[in-house]
Amino acid sequence: FGVPKCYGSHEALLADKDIDAVYVPLPTGVRVPLVVAAAQAGKHVLCEKPIAPTVEEALKMITACRENKVVFMDGTMFMHNPRLEVMKAVMKSDDFGEVKRVNSDFSFYGGEHFMANNIRGTTTGPALEPLGSLGDLGWYNARLSMFVFDWALPESVSAVAHASKDGMPIDISCTLNFGAGKSSVWTNSYDAAFRQYAAITGTRQTIELTDFCLSGDTPDGKGSSTSCSFRVVRKSGLNQNDMLPESEAVEKKVNYAANQEVRMWETFAQLCKSPDDQEVKFYADVSLNTQRIMDAIMASVANEGSSVLLSSKRKASEV
Repeated sequence: FGVPKCYGSHEALLADKDIDAVYVPLPTGVRVPLVVAAAQAGKHVLCEKPIAPTVEEALKMITACRENKVVFMDGTMFMHNPRLEVMKAVMKSDDFGEVKRVNSDFSFYGGEHFMANNIRGTTTGPALEPLGSLGDLGWYNARLSMFVFDWALPESVSAVAHASKDGMPIDISCTLNFGAGKSSVWTNSYDAAFRQYAAITGTRQTIELTDFCLSGDTPDGKGSSTSCSFRVVRKSGLNQNDMLPESEAVEKKVNYAANQEVRMWETFAQLCKSPDDQEVKFYADVSLNTQRIMDAIMASVANEGSSVLLSSKRKASEV
């Protein structure tokens, strides 16, 4: 591949003073020690998601990065898509009304080969990917929910795993209560057809996406291009005969020079080069809070769907 320099070990790479930053895509169950070591070596970290098996281990990584004054960012690429800014402007408009609901699904059918051979489905899964489809797919649903409600944490969560393997959720339904009548409901599955749908509902309008995570206009739905879109569905109330009105949908297309993955790397590189304290704290906090939602959902599953309360603390420095 023309790589200019190779290393015989992680330790050798981290000891190289010419390396400023590292990307850590190792399996979730073995990632924490390397991220901590990278931070202690003064390397900025882009960490794959879910960032850790538990919030305690996530906090170890984020604390190490903070103490060593390096950037910690997770690989949630759709956060860097300019479509979100356009969507937020619609949600903040008087025409949209008050945001009330997020409904989303992220799933794909793995089948027998996936469950037998991929680390997300094999018997090594509980050690390497203990959060199963929740961590692999639900991380994105949780992040979308937080974005919609201005990065707030839910007050409580509940969840039911319809299918599990060695403690890993394979098929799961989750409900997040944000208070004041606001909520997010989603499903994740390795045992259902591919789907990455989201609907954000206000009192007057709804935003609909069929590609909320892997965005783009490519016909096969794989990967991201340099344009994407979303629908705004209008006419939310009953007509004059108290019958359901015909919906009016407007397609809004968003064009950009680089896809969301490239933009994620550009943002990370810029923060490494010229750290902005507030932005660095934001990315660390949103990573930790997403992990906290994962933990609460797993606790609810373990307690047969009982509601689990979340602390009001929001920042990594407060936990």
